[in-house]
Amino acid sequence: MTSSGSPAVEPALPAELRTAIDEFFAADRRQRHALLKALTPRLDREGVRCLAPALRDPSPRTAARVVSLLARHDLEETFEAQLDGLKPGKIELLRRQFRRMRGEDVVAAE
Repeated sequence: MTSSGSPAVEPALPAELRTAIDEFFAADRRQRHALLKALTPRLDREGVRCLAPALRDPSPRTAARVVSLLARHDLEETFEAQLDGLKPGKIELLRRQFRRMRGEDVVAAE
């Protein structure tokens, strides 16, 4: 984490992408979704890993987009690490979404 509270960005990322990720974490909720949407096409595996803490964002749209990116880049370990400390219901919901994005069969809990 940096002193501003955003996660430390990997030094291997291009400077412009590093700046964009920092802007994303510094933005307010309304701006975050738009910034994430603009960032998505430019992200590689390391960029997605840097955005993983946004999974905890209170906005369901932002969290869903991050889950989708983590699944698309097959970052299950990173995904699971972000679930620590969340409520059980939210963990179940996010895991189901992650599995669905990866194309795994998801059976509804009965």
